[in-house]
Amino acid sequence: MTLYGSYRTGYKSGGYSISGLITRNTTASDPAFAPEKVKGFEAGVKATLMDNQLRINADVFSYKYRNLQVDYLDPTLIQFFTLNAAALRTRGGEMQVEFAPRAVSELRLRGSIGYIDAKYTSFPFAPCLSTQTVAQGCVFGPAPSGSRFSQDLSGERPPQAPKWTASLSADYTVPLANDYEIALSMNTRYSSSYSTNPFVNSYLAAAFNQKKFATIDASFRLNAPEQRWSISLVGKNLTNHFIATTASNVPFTAGSVRSSVLDPRTVAVQAEFHF
Repeated sequence: MTLYGSYRTGYKSGGYSISGLITRNTTASDPAFAPEKVKGFEAGVKATLMDNQLRINADVFSYKYRNLQVDYLDPTLIQFFTLNAAALRTRGGEMQVEFAPRAVSELRLRGSIGYIDAKYTSFPFAPCLSTQTVAQGCVFGPAPSGSRFSQDLSGERPPQAPKWTASLSADYTVPLANDYEIALSMNTRYSSSYSTNPFVNSYLAAAFNQKKFATIDASFRLNAPEQRWSISLVGKNLTNHFIATTASNVPFTAGSVRSSVLDPRTVAVQAEFHF
């Protein structure tokens, strides 16, 4: 059994967003973004139990980011910029378990669970979405780079930060005659809901929300002796969930949203041969 704890710091340099057009009205401060810094702690335990049959890793963590660098598409200029969120805090815990029972040597079980509480603790001058109204939190007022429309996202959750995630997988190998074998594998994954856009407040959350989901991947593989060749039947996202990873509003449209999504249910046959 190992107990550990650490205090960590990190740094990412600043720079300039030069992906877009530079005009006569552009100043040096317009495309500039500040360095990002992070500090925090992590503590946990790593243990091997039951005569090396069970392995458990668990930890808790808390980190604070200052001037978090966030990328976004300016819908009015049609160009990408990097800006800074004043502060973000993330804290939580996770645990991984692996079980390899000696009584069933062909079986391996793995599982994990994680909890994350993440939010912008300060983000007062975040950009608005192209169709966002005053009633939805987009207001005109003074900002560090001059008066403009902006929104206050302090207290909101950042994107791709589900509160709960979990997974469970199993691998089982069945020996056959003449050194052939069948390998069975299954993996399930769960995620609670999360936002797919970094600039969404409570008024717009529904349009950019990925609902909670659970997916199942499975495979059936026949291995030849010494694994000279194999034939596999592989299925992914067998629950056929629509899973968005990122999303953005489409410029010059009435609230249309473009999303990047993972593959739907896929089933494939694969063959391998080793020379």
